[in-house]
Amino acid sequence: MKLFLLSIFAGATGTIAGVALLFMGSYAFDGGRVNAVDVLSFVPLMLTPALMMCGVLYAPGLLWLRRKRKHCASARLFVLFPALALNLPAFIVLLAGLFAGNAFFGLSEILLFAAAFIVAGAVFGRGFVHYCGSKNV
Repeated sequence: MKLFLLSIFAGATGTIAGVALLFMGSYAFDGGRVNAVDVLSFVPLMLTPALMMCGVLYAPGLLWLRRKRKHCASARLFVLFPALALNLPAFIVLLAGLFAGNAFFGLSEILLFAAAFIVAGAVFGRGFVHYCGSKNV
C-alpha cells in the first residue's frame, strides 16, 4: 500500500514539476502564452506514464537494488537510480519518436517530459529510502 501511495505522490509531483517547467519555459521563450489546452493535454500525457513507470520500473528496480545491496544506506544511489537509469527506456522512446520524422512531440516537449520523469523518479527514490526500513515495502 505504501508503494502505491508513493507512486501516486511521485507521479503527481513529476506532473506538477512538468507544468511548472511549461509555464517557466513559456514565459522565458514565448512571452507567457500558455493556454488551457497546453496544460490540460500535458497533465494526462505525463501523469499516466509516470504512474505506470512507478509500478513497472521504479518499484521493481529499487526492490532489486535493495536485495542486491541488502540495505538502503546510500540514499543518493536510491534517488539517482530511478531518476536516471530506470528512466532510460522512456528517454529512448521519446528520442526515437523525435528522430522518426513525423514526430508527435518536438524537442521542447521531449525535454519537458524528460525533466518531469527525472523528478518523478527522484521523488519515488527518495520516498523509497524513507520507507525502506518498513516491512511493507
